[in-house]
Amino acid sequence: MRGAGFRVVIVGGGIGGLATALTLARSRNSAIDLTLIDRQDRHSWKPMLHTFAAGTAAENTNTVPFADLARRHGFTFLQGAPDGIDRRRRRLSMPDGTQIPYDLLVIALGGRSDPYDIPGVAAHGTFLDTLPDAQAIRRIFENIRHGSGHQTIGIVGGGPTGVQMAGEFRRVITSMTAAARPHIMLIESGQRLLPSFPSSVSESAETRLRQLGIAVHTNTRIDAVTPDGFQLSDGTTLHADLRLWAAGVRADAATSVFGCALNPTTGRILIDPILRTSDPAIHALGDCATMTVHPQAATAQVARQQGQYLGRAIPLIAAGGQPPPFVYRHQGSVVVFGKDDGWSTFGGVVSQGLKPRLLHDALYQRHRIEILGLRQSLSAFLDAGSNSP
Repeated sequence: MRGAGFRVVIVGGGIGGLATALTLARSRNSAIDLTLIDRQDRHSWKPMLHTFAAGTAAENTNTVPFADLARRHGFTFLQGAPDGIDRRRRRLSMPDGTQIPYDLLVIALGGRSDPYDIPGVAAHGTFLDTLPDAQAIRRIFENIRHGSGHQTIGIVGGGPTGVQMAGEFRRVITSMTAAARPHIMLIESGQRLLPSFPSSVSESAETRLRQLGIAVHTNTRIDAVTPDGFQLSDGTTLHADLRLWAAGVRADAATSVFGCALNPTTGRILIDPILRTSDPAIHALGDCATMTVHPQAATAQVARQQGQYLGRAIPLIAAGGQPPPFVYRHQGSVVVFGKDDGWSTFGGVVSQGLKPRLLHDALYQRHRIEILGLRQSLSAFLDAGSNSP
């Protein structure tokens, strides 16, 4: 850490945290000393985790080492997770005793699926929130694929993550004989899948999933998760060998370390219109935070826009100024699975089929260009195509 100027420390290198770091680094403001901290050694695009879990995308060509980005853009990267904070002295403490001073701290730890205090979720459910989660699921999935006999994969949560996961697993097992294919079921407590999309998309997605042989259970409430499956509120049990939990969003548990005011239900940090927490020296964004006025959904595009906003706002804050409020601009929604199945909504227009898949891929390539630049992103894209599973 150089320690020469206004010290900005970002904790979390997901979509929002990395957007903040890169936007700020590209401003080439010599008065700012930037450090990024993350548990992992590389960045992955969270909307791709289900493809890593299913083995339909290669991690080596779809993740970016933080150390490489730090060297290229002139900031410091530290791998780890703070385990304490002295807000009066403005210092983070690391598990090895290292003290990291800051003038402005950005918390971008992301979110996790919400177990909703349902017994057995933590002990017997499997989550898909991080790259290590995806790697663990892939190992289990490979064992199921190559095992003998009929096995069942149960996915809880009918939002985009659950729907895409179900479709991606189905895509992989199509090469197996019908008698050996694992059974996939998707469980949603609400009345319909994809509740953030128009009802026509929900109906179309459910129909398509059923056509693919995926059992869809809506209006199905889970009372407990066991080593064998899901105990439902009506007294019945759904057996599942692999129990994937993709329901809800709450803040990463480490968010509480920083002592900021939290939403009591979701644990997300409360932030004002300039993404500032109850401590004026700390800002937060993405899935670990929620605005007290006009809160937005926990999505990748919200995190990205907040990160870019804060990256532009920090030099003004460092100079003693006050940035304008953050304004979110919704750019539509997309959900995809398989090679040509998907739905998108943009400007009130709903599209289905190949177009959403191409749009989803374009959004990912835009993300890579923002991180790597056009030339290196193109090279990585060609490598990914030649090394795809």
